[in-house]
Amino acid sequence: METKAFSAYAQNKELHEQSSSGGVFSLLAIEILKQGGIVFGAAFDEHWNVQHMCIDRIDKLPLLRGSKYVQSILGSTFKEIRFYLLRGKKVLFCGTPCQVNGLLSYLGKELCVNLLTVDFACHGVPSFKVWQSYIGKMLCNIESISFRNKRFGWKTYSLQVVYTSNKTVSSIFTHDMFMQAFIKNYTLRPSCYNCVVKGVNRVSDITLADYWGVSKYSPKMNHLQGVSLLLVHSIKGMKVLNSIPPSEIIINEETLETCVTMNSSIIKSSVKPQHRDEFMSSLDSMLFTESYKKYVSHNKIEDLKLYIKGYVKICAYYLNRIGLNVRT
Repeated sequence: METKAFSAYAQNKELHEQSSSGGVFSLLAIEILKQGGIVFGAAFDEHWNVQHMCIDRIDKLPLLRGSKYVQSILGSTFKEIRFYLLRGKKVLFCGTPCQVNGLLSYLGKELCVNLLTVDFACHGVPSFKVWQSYIGKMLCNIESISFRNKRFGWKTYSLQVVYTSNKTVSSIFTHDMFMQAFIKNYTLRPSCYNCVVKGVNRVSDITLADYWGVSKYSPKMNHLQGVSLLLVHSIKGMKVLNSIPPSEIIINEETLETCVTMNSSIIKSSVKPQHRDEFMSSLDSMLFTESYKKYVSHNKIEDLKLYIKGYVKICAYYLNRIGLNVRT
């Protein structure tokens, strides 16, 4: 089938708020779990590294929910998926486009009848090395980490760390060093700068993304807590999407070309910064903050603009909450 585009978000307020954008991954996962299936996705381990794991109960879904801007350890995931598929289980796998490609190559077409693959608009995969350097001194007594906390809404997300003492450290993405290094492409793996799996038409069943242009192109779907963009590539993906009860999802078909324009990560690789390699090498001997200030944050005027941009976004969030239509 030809790829179709949709905007969507979950009706459940708590699920919506806890998700990175519209909560559609959780809705898809719930449908598979309700049918006795297995869901594989990225989760934090006890050391706050990211690895793929499987769940078979809806109450475990929060472990897989939310973006994690760190390379995930696949381990034996592909073998486990093959094990379940051979026994007739339905399986949902969510991962990067290159992980989905690898899984499908490993399994072969015959085994994939009961497999639903979900990828996403990928900016690039941050190196495990960078994450370890950034979080190293914060590892003690962490209760939770969220890369996309919505304290100030979907468009002004924060990296939030909650400690067992109930202390919370939070900074919006324009102010956080790890997020800025990621957004400016310094932390990505070498292959991400020339990604071979970009494009609208993919081997996955469904591609998820943020619909950043929703307020302009589909204002009736706009929501302060986030709107998902879905690209559905297969009849199988369409069937699972249609199985979500209308009482659980708000969904609208969109124009494919417009949606892709508003999320360039679907079709374009990130550009490698001039000093990316020096930044990565410096982490062997320097603290993350030192490396960041030397190679990433070398333009004070640009830094000031980012800080101002962050506060403008916070103000816009509160103005939108009281009913004013402010775009940022």
